[in-house]
Amino acid sequence: MSTIKIESWKEVENKLAVRIFSQINPYATAEVLTQPIFTSNAPCDPGDTLEFTTGTWTGGTEPITYAYRYKMFFPELNDGAGQWQTQGNFIAQPNEAVLRTITIPADTTATRVHIESRANNEDGNRFNNGNYREINQTGVEPGPNPENEPGLFVFVPPIYHVKHWDIARWWGDYENIKYENCVRVDYGADQIYIDGFTPAMQITIEYSEGQLLFSDYKDIRRVLICQDLEAVTRDETEEYIDIDFSPRDGYVTRHNGYQDTPEGEPDPPEIFDPWKKESTPYIVTESLPVYAGKVVDCVTGKFTGGDPAEDDLWRERIRMQGRNAPGGSFADFPGSFVELEVRGGLEPIIFTVPEDIPIGGQVRLQMQHRRKAADEDGNIENINSVSAIYDVVEQVRAIQNAAWQSPGRDFKVGNVIKVTPADFSEGRASATLQIFTDEVPVWTKAPQARIVTYDTAEPLFDISYTIQKKGFYRLVCVVTSDNQTIEKISSVRRAY
Repeated sequence: MSTIKIESWKEVENKLAVRIFSQINPYATAEVLTQPIFTSNAPCDPGDTLEFTTGTWTGGTEPITYAYRYKMFFPELNDGAGQWQTQGNFIAQPNEAVLRTITIPADTTATRVHIESRANNEDGNRFNNGNYREINQTGVEPGPNPENEPGLFVFVPPIYHVKHWDIARWWGDYENIKYENCVRVDYGADQIYIDGFTPAMQITIEYSEGQLLFSDYKDIRRVLICQDLEAVTRDETEEYIDIDFSPRDGYVTRHNGYQDTPEGEPDPPEIFDPWKKESTPYIVTESLPVYAGKVVDCVTGKFTGGDPAEDDLWRERIRMQGRNAPGGSFADFPGSFVELEVRGGLEPIIFTVPEDIPIGGQVRLQMQHRRKAADEDGNIENINSVSAIYDVVEQVRAIQNAAWQSPGRDFKVGNVIKVTPADFSEGRASATLQIFTDEVPVWTKAPQARIVTYDTAEPLFDISYTIQKKGFYRLVCVVTSDNQTIEKISSVRRAY
């Protein structure tokens, strides 16, 4: 693995990009000022005593402690791929460049050594690594350096400007050419141009096992990877990679037109966009509104991005959450997760609104893309995608069915009959008297009957009707409230 970090314009002004290793702690507030460095770059032998100057720091939250130790590279470890190992405990140092020494064990099999220094405060640790010295081992090749292989990343100072590269903007559609201030880093034949929003921009670029990864970035707007800058900015080629950085969604590859490389030449780096939310879960319209105990039809969300080779390190799951009132905590009704397939598409799923959630409460769907194992700090990476918030309303229900007030002997043509409509818990209802006859064997509105509307909050009343013709009669009552529709039908009476 090779790593390079660009941090603010001070490194651009100095025409130097500081190389770092993977042990950066983003939670620390201390920043590297100078690296620890050996006073000689010549290869050494086992048993030699090596001089170096300690690194220095700036910033951080007091009190801060500073210390160093050394690490050695053993080529026989990690199945022959080699591995760095720390040697001993940290030793205190002042925050200034002072001369110190270490002695290489006489019986070591290591082929490289470097100094690792550390600033520690209440916010955490930040590590600062120096250059390395080769250790002579008879008949043993040093092997590749997995942390800092020299020559992979090359910081390229600007040609025409003191502090930055001025290049034509490679994205967007503009009538006039817009120029951006960029940092340039080369990786073999690939040129990497990094455009920042402010002079405080920073970014770490890692190349490992054919993948180019970005981390610890701040105020980065766009990154261009190409082999012919002028051809890209003149829109003469599609052979480039355009990466867009968003404070909310991370970085996303907007364009990747790199062609297949000729046989025998290395492939361009493969870039995996970070996991992001593509769509959020929701309750289908037909299942709205929601009320306590209701079974609702839902649709899951979807996450995209990431490295498919690492899918087994992740899990996806979804649940319904509820809270007692707006502004409260969804921990009131946390719900149980249902496991989903990683990289699955939109899927139908059913949830039951909590039985004891109060009217005026709220529910939502929470879908989660979650790393299975915790990191070294005990944290587990999460991406949460939540639905809209749905208010819990009172379930509309029938309190009393429609009831005939006239006895059976009154059901004769010309007589007046009475019926009381159904009562509902809420809403404005309608009542329609219907007839079914031998001539018209379907239910239709009774002749000269009118549709009666009534407010369920008001006292019920009787509906009167003069029978016009023989047949079967019934009263149909319907209420609609909060998108809930309930129908109640009286018993059937026959008129002669």
